[in-house]
Amino acid sequence: MKRSEAKTGAIVLAAGRSTRMGTVKALLPLGRGSMVQTLVSTLMTVKVDPILIVTGYAAEEIEKELTEVDAQFVHNARYADTDMLDSIRLGIRSLQGRCNRILLWPVDTPLVQADTVQKILNADGVFVCPSFHRRSGHPVLLDESAFDHVMRYSGQAGLKGAVQTSGIQPSYVVVEDEGVLLNGNTPEEYAKMLSRVEQPKN
Repeated sequence: MKRSEAKTGAIVLAAGRSTRMGTVKALLPLGRGSMVQTLVSTLMTVKVDPILIVTGYAAEEIEKELTEVDAQFVHNARYADTDMLDSIRLGIRSLQGRCNRILLWPVDTPLVQADTVQKILNADGVFVCPSFHRRSGHPVLLDESAFDHVMRYSGQAGLKGAVQTSGIQPSYVVVEDEGVLLNGNTPEEYAKMLSRVEQPKN
């Protein structure tokens, strides 16, 4: 299938308990919105559809945060004792048959520029990753030819392990966008993110 004919959806991974941060990362203020609002706004800018949010902890609050956008939700009821790969599988299960490619995007890396996301979407490959100064980041793009393998993988190494054991060779898109690496896992990392965005004036 030609890339121009492929249907691309997104899975936003927002099920975690944010234990290192100590509060719900998806709802943290960032510029003129929250982390999850910023990320979803970028997805809408590049016209990715559908946008599926995988929730777990604080699911109702996250859904309320996105009431004004066209997003879909699936709940990981076992968020307390599962990992990100389990949330990815829930998302794939929901989008399989509707999308040929899926953009996988953790909610705590919302500062990726729209142009960067578009470069990822324009790339060929079964598993496409952005690379900033030779360090791979997020979001990543997964082709439907890898969906079944990710669903069947039984190892303990998450998505990376699923890709490696499948024999898939990652494709890297070189970008000049530090946002692919910046995340808000800890208060210190969140402070660094805040220093990169213009804060609204009172």
